[in-house]
Amino acid sequence: MRFSVYYHSTESGDYLRRMVYDSGMGRLEQFHELSDLASETGADVVLVEYQEDNPHLDRWIARTTGSPQSPEVFLFLKEASAQVIWKALSLGCASALPAPPVRKTFRLR
Repeated sequence: MRFSVYYHSTESGDYLRRMVYDSGMGRLEQFHELSDLASETGADVVLVEYQEDNPHLDRWIARTTGSPQSPEVFLFLKEASAQVIWKALSLGCASALPAPPVRKTFRLR
């Protein structure tokens, strides 16, 4: 399985990278700051440190999850609220989890 990680803070990015390596579920294909969102990730799973106040990120998520061949997108939230989780699911995300994610809560389809 191929993973891409997009992060806002270096600390969260490092945590998500370690989570991919420690999971043993696949390899990390891309590791970028949110400002470097790619139109094609080449990944099966995309892990994103979510920023609520970033409409560009919302549009990117909707485009990325909009096709049947799209990768699963998991959002990691600094603060989880029902509103943000609902928004994430309506954008097509597989899940929205509070940060830092706990390994056992990270499940793939």
